[in-house]
Amino acid sequence: MHLLIGRVACGLLLLTKTHRSFESLARPAIWSPLISGVRVSDEELSTGTKMALLRELTAVVDLETGARVFPPGTYLYRQGEACSSRFVVLCGWVALSTLLDNGSCQTLDFALPGAVLGLQATAGGPMYHSALCLSIVRAYAFPRRNFETIFETNSRLALLLCHQITANEARAHDHLTNIGLRSARERIVRLLLELYVRLYDRLPSTPGEVISLPLSQEQIGHALGLTYVHVCRMLRSLREQKIVRLANHRLEIIEPRALIIAAGVCREGLDEKMKASARVAPAPNISATGLLPPGWIVGGRAAAVATASARGGEA
Repeated sequence: MHLLIGRVACGLLLLTKTHRSFESLARPAIWSPLISGVRVSDEELSTGTKMALLRELTAVVDLETGARVFPPGTYLYRQGEACSSRFVVLCGWVALSTLLDNGSCQTLDFALPGAVLGLQATAGGPMYHSALCLSIVRAYAFPRRNFETIFETNSRLALLLCHQITANEARAHDHLTNIGLRSARERIVRLLLELYVRLYDRLPSTPGEVISLPLSQEQIGHALGLTYVHVCRMLRSLREQKIVRLANHRLEIIEPRALIIAAGVCREGLDEKMKASARVAPAPNISATGLLPPGWIVGGRAAAVATASARGGEA
């Protein structure tokens, strides 16, 4: 009995430590602007939609108190099953994937803090994909009817959700282009840069910066249509070229500028495109080739990041 109690206590301690270590990464970027009872301004509505959506929801529901913790390897919902809840991801990483009858898996996207999951075109129908927790995930689960009622009675929330859905669609188009037209090396560096930008709302600028990346080489391959062996070979090449190093779920960006250029987001092109765009309209066209792809940053925040990157600084 004492041995059993000791094992349970050790397991809980490990879970708590892992939870806190990952929470320290995701919380500052997402939760620092959340003030219960404070509604977003019109300016915030068009910039930083990911944070604005959480902030607006917090004014309606106590997300912090009602959040549930899901261990790594847990499914929020599975492909082919009905999902009666809508999930708001507060902390952690979730892989959205489809599985074929022959066992082949395609990762459609990685959901990060601020994502709303469980939505689909046909209400009450089976889910066309699965949502698997890659890390410890904290999420608030809304019963479907409650979720719909909140958005039916709050037009600002509905608008923010539309912004997020639009960004998800644009990112899906970018992923399709990435898999269909780019080389294995380009696919990998573009995915790594995308995940960084989505986490921090900026381009990397500090050589040697290290971030947590709870993805295996196999999971990267599932997202990019590459085999484990091919991913391993490309990552080794990128490490030898001193661009990035991925090991033990930690990504080191050795040379940020080289990563940005390799991903097709060229800083040299940003200056000219920003100047040309400024002569036509006050806001830059961030979907133009060489600028940040649509869907990497939700809302007007992408314009600020593009401007900062053109100047060589942070937004």
